[in-house]
Amino acid sequence: MNSTNKNLRFDDSLARDPKFDETLNKELYMDTNKNKTLSKEIKHHYTKRKLNQSTQLTYQTLKLFNFAQSKLDSSNKTYDLKLVGIGGEKGICNIWKKSLLHQLKQNNPNGIKLAIGITMYNEGWSLFKKTVLGVFQAIIDIYLDQMKIGNQISWDQFKDKILIVLIADGYKNLKKDFKEEATRLGIFDESVITPFLKRLEHSVKREELMNLFEIKENINIKLETEDQMYDQNNPIMNIIHCFQSQISLDVFDFQIDQSLGGFVKNQVNFIFAVKHFNNQKIDSHLYFYRGFCEYLNPDQVLLLDIGTQALPGSISKLVKLLDFKQSIGGACGEIEVEMPKFSILSAAQFYEYKLSHYIDKSFEGCFGYQSVLPGAFSIFRWVAIKQKPLEQFFKGLDKSHLGLRELNMFLAEDRIMCFEIVSQNIIENDMKQANYDLIYLPGAVALTDPPDLFWKLMAQRRRWINGANATFLHIFGNCGKFASSSHSLNQKIFYQINFLLMMISNFTGFIAPGLFYGSVSSFLRFMFTSSDQINPFMIPNFIENLIILIFIFLIITSFGMGKNIDEKYISILLKLTTIILGCIYIFVIIFAFKEFFSSFLSALLMLIFAATFFLPPILFDRIRCCKNITLYFGSILVYISMIPLYMIVFQFYSYANLHDVTWGNRSASKDKDLQKYQKNITLENKQIKTQQERKKQYKRSRLFIFFIWLVCNIFSGYLMTFFNRNGMTDFLNFIAFSLLVYQVIKIIGMLIYKYKINKLQIAMKEFKNPINSNRHASYNIDEINDV
Repeated sequence: MNSTNKNLRFDDSLARDPKFDETLNKELYMDTNKNKTLSKEIKHHYTKRKLNQSTQLTYQTLKLFNFAQSKLDSSNKTYDLKLVGIGGEKGICNIWKKSLLHQLKQNNPNGIKLAIGITMYNEGWSLFKKTVLGVFQAIIDIYLDQMKIGNQISWDQFKDKILIVLIADGYKNLKKDFKEEATRLGIFDESVITPFLKRLEHSVKREELMNLFEIKENINIKLETEDQMYDQNNPIMNIIHCFQSQISLDVFDFQIDQSLGGFVKNQVNFIFAVKHFNNQKIDSHLYFYRGFCEYLNPDQVLLLDIGTQALPGSISKLVKLLDFKQSIGGACGEIEVEMPKFSILSAAQFYEYKLSHYIDKSFEGCFGYQSVLPGAFSIFRWVAIKQKPLEQFFKGLDKSHLGLRELNMFLAEDRIMCFEIVSQNIIENDMKQANYDLIYLPGAVALTDPPDLFWKLMAQRRRWINGANATFLHIFGNCGKFASSSHSLNQKIFYQINFLLMMISNFTGFIAPGLFYGSVSSFLRFMFTSSDQINPFMIPNFIENLIILIFIFLIITSFGMGKNIDEKYISILLKLTTIILGCIYIFVIIFAFKEFFSSFLSALLMLIFAATFFLPPILFDRIRCCKNITLYFGSILVYISMIPLYMIVFQFYSYANLHDVTWGNRSASKDKDLQKYQKNITLENKQIKTQQERKKQYKRSRLFIFFIWLVCNIFSGYLMTFFNRNGMTDFLNFIAFSLLVYQVIKIIGMLIYKYKINKLQIAMKEFKNPINSNRHASYNIDEINDV
């Protein structure tokens, strides 16, 4: 696979020719049933063309090939990104020599500095623009940092160290406005994809994607299943339309320091990779990691979701962090919810994100671990992830061999990667063991657009909750890997302590609805002393019965909703959670304030409450908090009132739909011919059950797990009310103090981590790490205006 086919003779001087376009257009819409043979010149231009001189836009049809290095171990695979087209027996060859990819490879034989991967589905141009502006600003920040430390590197040398890759999950998902704007910008040309479409005479949809067999027949693309090298593998049944270009930093006319002058006229390397079929986000990551990153061998890889905009200085801080400390395998910043206008749903998510970073991620950071580095905004050291972590990460691609737990686990594949990074045992070339930690860096902020509709939020939380629970079970079953990792004994102990605390957190989350009911019941009995436990109009009895009725309603609704969520049910759920459960929760808090001076437990509870909700923003983001005090304070109130939504409604819906292992708003392309072919391959293994039988099994497993979860919550709620009604308050006080102590530990951990990260950031300011260049150039910061 690594050798170039000598029989291939491609014309490397191909240019956009109007006469050729005229010839091409005559043969664009061929009748695939007639097996019409295209001219060799036309086929040439199908898979490799120059398109736009101003942006140096070129097009290539690329495919990722995978093959097992040993027939005895099919899991040990090698990946190659190849140009597919005519010529030679195999119809494949190495990357085009005139392409941007090949030039970057030649200029950086030891690898580039940074590969930035942006994944998209069907988002519009405005979200793309927002994300790319943040990336452009980051590239400028990194270059200016090099100038400040006196690194003699020209822009041409520097830009070849960085590559931006935008991967679109399926051509048919691209919106019309996106294609038009991308064409105008010079990073896309729809005409070259037209030969890969077929015209339907008697259909409302006049055009449809060719499947790979039709493409092979008409454009002579080689499929790896026809090669003996790949005969023991399930093939990667997709190709990408790869548009490679160089675009100027000022293409969007965004605001930047005017003193930089002509500096913003410089260009950056950009690749727009459009997958022929959409096959979900993990497949896009496959092409980014195993395709582009394997080919260019970057030092660091940055992941972004389209619509996520890194604030100035954020990405450069993450890059510098990994340069500063070689033992860091991955890092993330803070993802902040962007709110153009205030809404209840956005406000709750705004403060939820704040607390999850300030408290949860800071606490985990004390142990050198992060349970998840989100793919929306994270950076990794390539050498730390390219082996075992990515092997585990991509096991979610082959869903036919996965059970229900594994399928849910790979809804949170980011968590799998994080566990594998810290638990791996690596021996480098000099026989020294390499070990990697994960870190959260406050101050590196990226804005994201949250789910604006309730059904989208429900689908997102179903993925997060079920994925996190399944991943925890995976870590629980493999926690011994911490002990066999490359880390020191002290660090291994820290990991085990963190895992023990993670167990406590997951257990309390598992029985959160029961704890909610039991704690509210106990508190009401404490506030309204009454021996009458039958009268339904007594305040404690009425509220207890109301909560039980809500739980029953949620069970029925969650099972009925399935994955086709109806807006009517959504509105009902939203009103029930925010109005009824929210009012009950606030009612309890208000009376706790009333008893502040009469009960030590209530006083302690209020102090922890204030430290949890009000201290973190003051500690981590005091300037922005003071400038936007109304937003922060309003979001706190909204989030507190919607805590029952997170504790109860999301939990009920997630466990009731454990069998739903989809993203909820994304699906793969339904290519019937392709599915038929994949089905034939699958049927060769008689041990694999049919898809229909598997779905029935998943539903039965879902029902069993939901029953266990429901019994555990009923038991925990009943146990708390039983002890309270029988005057056995010592046990309840023990539970309350245990939960308070756990929260105090997290707050103390947050303070310790804040102190450690401040020391780290001070040390980073004095750190100088020049990006190596292949040739020297006289260049300094005073010459920027003359570039």
